[in-house]
Amino acid sequence: MTPQNRSGRRASTTVTGSAQRSRSASQLVAFVDESSRRLGASAHVGGFAARVRGASAGDAGSPTLGARRTALPVGPGVFAQPGERIYLMAAAICTAEEQERLRAALRGLLLPRQDRLHWRDESQARRRQITAGIAALSAALHCVVVVAAPVPDAKQERARRLCLETLHPALEAHGVSLIVQEQRTPQQNRRDLQMVDALRSANRLSAAVRVEFAQPIEEPLLWLPDTIAGAAGLAREGHPEHLARLSLAIQHHDVPMR
Repeated sequence: MTPQNRSGRRASTTVTGSAQRSRSASQLVAFVDESSRRLGASAHVGGFAARVRGASAGDAGSPTLGARRTALPVGPGVFAQPGERIYLMAAAICTAEEQERLRAALRGLLLPRQDRLHWRDESQARRRQITAGIAALSAALHCVVVVAAPVPDAKQERARRLCLETLHPALEAHGVSLIVQEQRTPQQNRRDLQMVDALRSANRLSAAVRVEFAQPIEEPLLWLPDTIAGAAGLAREGHPEHLARLSLAIQHHDVPMR
């Protein structure tokens, strides 16, 4: 698909059907996906712990991710009660030079006649296989997870905007210059771009950061944040084994609904 330049005063924000374009090898790119889930009766209300390489509660603002250790979510500890909904956005960060190797490894996790990895469609056995496969790539990846809670069913787009308010500046703090989000409807994509404009106007995101959209069927690297968001959601319900198996460098942020 031919990339389409977004009209308007900020030409640095673009919309494209494919994220696979030429980039400098050292450029940091973040691939972003989301998950919305209702917490079950076993959900952790007060917090959760998982084996991750990432920021502890004491270094939430640092873009440098440290050594492997048990980490708790950063911020004020905003959690939904069992039965309430949470909205998660996950980003997987890698360099442009690593992308083809990562795509090939992800395609290698597909079953015959399967065209993409999608967490919600996978069995528990497949989830274990997929997270183990991604764990083998962990040295090439850093991740950011943002969770909004509690989220009324009618306020999921509001939750998404609140997550983007935190996620995009956090990604820029990590050195990311290109953010590739899963493509939704044109109207929903426009709303996301309006959020990007609002962040720029508030001097919370620089014009150097571009935002693009891609289809998961075309861009395997979007399968990474889909898996991370799914595993992080289960961890919030008291089932951290998939997130622990991923063994990724993850920085967690919690966002209260308002």
